[in-house]
This record gives sequence, structure tokens and C-alpha cells, in this order.
Amino acid sequence: MKILSIGTGVIGTTYLWKFAEAGHDARVLVRAGKENSTRESGILINYVDKRNRRRITGTELFRPAVFTGGNIPDDNDLIIVSVNSHQLDQVLEMISTLNTGTVFILQNTWKCRETVNRYLSPDRFILGFPHMVGGANRGGEIDTIIFDDGHTRIESADSDHKKMLVEPVLELLQTAGFKPKPTREIDNWIISHHIQQASGIGLFLKYGGPEKVLADKARVREMILTAREGLRVCGKMGMRPLFISPINILYLPLSILVPLFRKMFSAEDEMNMVRGHYEHGKYEMMHGWSEVLETGRKLNVKMSRWGSYQEVIREAMVENGEVADQEADQDVDPVSGRVMMPGELLSAGKR
Repeated sequence: MKILSIGTGVIGTTYLWKFAEAGHDARVLVRAGKENSTRESGILINYVDKRNRRRITGTELFRPAVFTGGNIPDDNDLIIVSVNSHQLDQVLEMISTLNTGTVFILQNTWKCRETVNRYLSPDRFILGFPHMVGGANRGGEIDTIIFDDGHTRIESADSDHKKMLVEPVLELLQTAGFKPKPTREIDNWIISHHIQQASGIGLFLKYGGPEKVLADKARVREMILTAREGLRVCGKMGMRPLFISPINILYLPLSILVPLFRKMFSAEDEMNMVRGHYEHGKYEMMHGWSEVLETGRKLNVKMSRWGSYQEVIREAMVENGEVADQEADQDVDPVSGRVMMPGELLSAGKR
């Protein structure tokens, strides 16, 4: 298969790397101006592979074929989309101009299908979630962890045409060791998992990072209660999070859940994953937090805990120059998230 991944983030790059090892034609789309350095230097991957009850570590130089928005190939069999949520609209608009390739959406995006439907017809894309990969992007290299106890969630086929899209991807994931798990509840699964990712950012900013939160019983308890408020929003949206695994673990008694969380995140790899998300994905987490709060307020859900971090999150966004209302009218590079100047837009493939 000819497989194009959008950008050089952890998720897309990790999947593309393993697909290449399985013998597929690996391609990556980077922003204009980055193609020469990526071709010359490749992408350095520092990996921890915990599959098959082992723990293998190493570093590998990955050299996929490199393209930019000005010369995107249009003979792809599969296009992997795993970008920051605030980049998704522009990426999908760009992909909508291509004629070939099943689009495999691996996003932690609030109301993901609603966003994708604005640009692609349902017979063009598959929703999934990479629930066994995490890490950090350090610019030119990535740190990735492939876990053994997760799966790549993928939507079940609900029609003959969808089956034609899904079955080759299931086979691809299986042969590359990414343990596909089809589900009819992929939309609810992604939305509820979004709560898990977004619920911690306020506490991490307030107390100085995930280590300071996860090492303290009272703060872990605070994080769980905050996440439960988020799940109430899911309930108001018509979901039944009590029956969605693994997020339903949050309904266990606090006396069981607090020590369980502290033990889980005392493991080096799990903490490294959370730390990587926090250090290199703060804006993504803050953006997710804001979306949940906005939806909850529209649905009249009481969100006193969730909303209590509004000031610390606003301060962090101002400090990093990432205030949403300042970005609303600006053009953003779909790969890097960098605000672009007008002269760069055409070369980056903006339509």
C-alpha cells in the first residue's frame, strides 16, 4: 500500500514507521521549507516497544518519502490524519482536494465525526483511535511508546462500501502489530476518551506538572472528580459512559481508584507518556478542556470543578501566545500549527 501520513507527530509517524517495516510505501507530508531537512536528516525515533510482554528500547532513523503541500501525491491507498485538533479543519480541507486514498482519522478530537463530515463524505474516511501509542515530539525526533495492553480502536463497517474501506485497514494494522479492535461505538469512545486527556491540564498547570499531581493522594482525587464532571457532559450528550471501557474505570470508588491511579502512573513508561503529552501538547490539552466546558455550559451541566481552572488555563495561554481569540482569524500551518504569512499559503497547499 502507498500510505501518506500528515505531519511528523508521534502517532502518525509511529504507525507509518511500522507500516514501512511491514513492506509498505511510506510517505510523509511536511510544511514548505522543512522538506529538505527531513529528506537529509530523516526522522529520529527513540522507541520503547512493550508488545508481546517484552520491553524493547532503541533508536532508529526513519526515512519515508517526503512531500509538501505543493506536490502532494494523489495515488495514495491510505492517508493517516493525526494532528492537533486546532489544525484539523485546514488539514481536512486540503485532503478534500485529493481524489484517492481512504482517510484514516486517528484523532483525540471533541465531536470528531462532526468535524470530518464538513469536508469528507462518509464513504471516504474511517474513524479510529491509537489507544496503544503515546510519546512526545521534540522537533526532528520523536519519543514513542507502544504499549501491549491497548488496541487500535477502529469503527465497525455498517455498509458494504464501508466494509471495503475498513477490511484492508484491519489487515494492515494486524500485520503491523497494532491490534485492531472494531467497535460500533467509536464516536462515543473518542468523545469519552477526550475527557481523560482534557481533565488533567488544569491541575497540571495549577500544581506544576503531572508528577506533582499524581504523587499526591488529594490531587489525584481532585483530578478524578474533575473527570467525572466531564463524563456528566457525555451523559447529557446521550452517551452512557458507565458502559464505555476503559473510561468507566472512573466510576470505581475513590478508595480503590486513587491508589490504583498512583500505582499505574508510578511506572516509568506511563509517566513518561503523560509528561510528554503535557510538555509538548499543552495547547492541545487546553483546547480540549475549553471545548468540554463550552459544551457542558450549553447543556446546563454543573461544572464547578472543571471551570475552576479557567484562570490558570487562561494565564498559560496568554503566556504562550496561544489565546484562542487571537488565532481565530489567522492561517495556521496544518502540519506545525505555526501561524503563516500570506505568501506562504499557496506553497503550503492551502486551497
